[in-house]
Amino acid sequence: MSEPFLFSVPEGEAVEVEPFHTLIAGQTQFSGKTTLAKRMATWAEEQGYRILVYDTKETEADYQGFGREVPVCLRQPTDSFVLIGLLESMFRRKLTPYYATLSRLSQGAADTGEIITRAKKLESETRSAWLKDASRVLYDLLERLQAETQKIRTVPSLELNEGINRMVINELSLEAQQLVVKNSFEDLLRSYARNTICILDEAFKFLPQGFSSAATRPIMLTITQGAKTGLFVWIATQFLAITDKDPLKACALKFLGTQDHETEVVHTLNLVPEAKARFTKDDIMKMKLGHWILVRKSPPYTGIVYALPIGVETAIGRKVARNELSPQDIKKRLVKEDEDIMYKERYETVLREKTNLGKSVEALIARAEKAESSLSNLTTKYKSLEGKHQKIISLLSDMKEQIGHFEHFRDALVGVLEPFFIRLLKEDMGRRLQNMNEELTKVTTIVGDHLKGHTELEIVRPEFDQFRKELEGIKQELQKSLTDDMKLHSTAATLLEEMKSQRNLLADHIKACQVESGEDLLLLKRDLAEVKTRIEGLSKAPPSEISVQNQVPRLTISVERPPLRLSSKDIQGRVAMLYGEGFFDREERTVSEVQNQMVQRWGAAKDPRLSGFMDEMCSWGYLTRRRTDRWLYKAALTSEQAREGNLLIIEEVRM
Repeated sequence: MSEPFLFSVPEGEAVEVEPFHTLIAGQTQFSGKTTLAKRMATWAEEQGYRILVYDTKETEADYQGFGREVPVCLRQPTDSFVLIGLLESMFRRKLTPYYATLSRLSQGAADTGEIITRAKKLESETRSAWLKDASRVLYDLLERLQAETQKIRTVPSLELNEGINRMVINELSLEAQQLVVKNSFEDLLRSYARNTICILDEAFKFLPQGFSSAATRPIMLTITQGAKTGLFVWIATQFLAITDKDPLKACALKFLGTQDHETEVVHTLNLVPEAKARFTKDDIMKMKLGHWILVRKSPPYTGIVYALPIGVETAIGRKVARNELSPQDIKKRLVKEDEDIMYKERYETVLREKTNLGKSVEALIARAEKAESSLSNLTTKYKSLEGKHQKIISLLSDMKEQIGHFEHFRDALVGVLEPFFIRLLKEDMGRRLQNMNEELTKVTTIVGDHLKGHTELEIVRPEFDQFRKELEGIKQELQKSLTDDMKLHSTAATLLEEMKSQRNLLADHIKACQVESGEDLLLLKRDLAEVKTRIEGLSKAPPSEISVQNQVPRLTISVERPPLRLSSKDIQGRVAMLYGEGFFDREERTVSEVQNQMVQRWGAAKDPRLSGFMDEMCSWGYLTRRRTDRWLYKAALTSEQAREGNLLIIEEVRM
């Protein structure tokens, strides 16, 4: 069991607490917030909790040397909620009416660079002075964030160790700190939800009253969802008046220290049950260093306690609580000890640096001697290689000269042999084509002589089969002989395919000749003559082009829109009037904006049927809608397009 560190005033009795959401509020330098936070962090570590503390003050590092430093967790901000939070933090007011416009800047953006480009474009195109200022502030903010994050080490996901972890972000701007806290709290809830405590100092910067920041939403989610699994948030602030009160409602432990401003005193007393009967404003203003009003939810306790700093004995803490010692004496003692420790650490650091420097010098001398020896060896090797290099250059020169002679011989040989082989190939091709023509003529004669009767077909068939075998042999020989010339090979292949087709055609005609009609015999002779003519044409020139045509059917879709006659006396007609005047053409409209416009135009009361009719217009194709935190409506078919298509007619009726 850990030693007690809280003692009741003036009894000096130990007061027990349990880890939970906690508030530490008090005046800077006079209440001891940081000292209490450190003491409670070491106590929670003894209970088996993992601690994350943010060092956020710009002027000094309050938690320097406390715990183990971890890298800054930061991701590129592309979420519209984050951007609106950053802008609200800078403008210090709610920007809800402009959310739809600002959300379009980040919708589908891959990174902050794309958002910067869109913001600059919006600044140049919009007529709204506020949107111009917001766009400029937004892209200037993102550019500064990019420049800041390049100077420090960042990681996309939170990395925590066991025990106390310290994330140093005091050199970053307020906006960058908000992004770091936002990303860290998101990862805490996702990856470190059990037995973890996050200490958020200077909480008024991240939980402002009256408007949001980039970190507000994830902090609230952690507070509302983390208690079940042992994920707690400790909030420390010196300004209760400007700190959002919603997160404070979940704090079952409250340490309320001294304040000297009446507004802060009032907010302090508002957090104490039955404060009027027990404490006055003077009690808050005169509270000593390290003394706190402790408000404990379970078991119920409300009273003044003294918090013992780290490294001070328990007995001394009891004496301070009983007013036997002054807290200032403890502070002086701690300051002196801190100074002694600081100077001792500095001396040890300088001594280590001197020792390391001496070792470095010795290592450099050894490296220099080794380098000198290596240089001598390299010089010797260089001289040896230089002689070999000259020999290689001479050999390469001789080889180049011999290669030149060989190239001349090769060119001369090609010039002599190439025409000879081409002439032989062409002569062989011509002879083979002539033989094929003679064979076809012979077959034509044989078929004509023997197709006089039905029984004579059996005589033609053996000769036709023999002809087919001869053609196959010619085809094989022709393909073998044309391998050295690609153009002639392509022409011969085309010719053989055509001959194969004509051979099949001839076979079909022979079968068809089994009829006794003389007209069919004439047709067969005519086809044979056509085959001969086509083969002779193929022998002269190859085909130059093959064309394929593909027809695609045309699709026709008819879209019907139902006619609807409306009057400006009812809600439907008034919405249609706004649509016809182009109210929905350029900007997305909420239901509230449409209601306000109708009140201004016709003085009509709010009608709950409005959203239903606008949804019907979406189903008809006139409007389209999109969901963010509310429904946004915009013209799918502009009023001008509707008039041109005779889908919208506005008639004036005189009464």
